Amino acid sequence: MRLDQKSVHRKEMIPWYDSDYSHYFMIVFMFFVFLFGVQGVTVAKENVDYSDFLWPPTIMLVMSGLLIISCALRIVRRYIKKYQDRQI
Repeated sequence: MRLDQKSVHRKEMIPWYDSDYSHYFMIVFMFFVFLFGVQGVTVAKENVDYSDFLWPPTIMLVMSGLLIISCALRIVRRYIKKYQDRQI
């Protein structure tokens, strides 16, 4: 992250897209995309005519799941770092 050059203490400047709220929003939004992908996989498996189109909802499932995990890990790491900084 960039450092604030004008500050005496050189605080880290957190961009808006790297804030906790943006990660929470991303997790919620990707959860709905994940559910949409689950519904797509269900429909594609039920109907034989759509079995060739199973790959788009599967890709949505995988990508949204990875993004949820990535954002959750980033938030957990931040809270662990904040907790360890308080202990010192």
